Amino acid sequence: MKAILLIFVLICSLLFTSCQPNAAEILKKSFKKCQSIENGYYEMTHYMKYMSGSDTSISSYMCYFKKLPDDTLSMFIFG
Repeated sequence: MKAILLIFVLICSLLFTSCQPNAAEILKKSFKKCQSIENGYYEMTHYMKYMSGSDTSISSYMCYFKKLPDDTLSMFIFG
């Protein structure tokens, strides 16, 4: 009974480890997905605590971008 259970566990572990994608494949897929983005925006919130004060200053930023395939210097517009 123990031998059957051990064989079953070994087979399951081999199946689950062989199904995982490798690092090169993940990087290729993420690069392809990033190249397919045409436009979008991102938001950033910056928290700064100064030693001289008791309060934390908070700054929020938002940036929109658009991909320009015809521009050779900079392929993106930021606004």
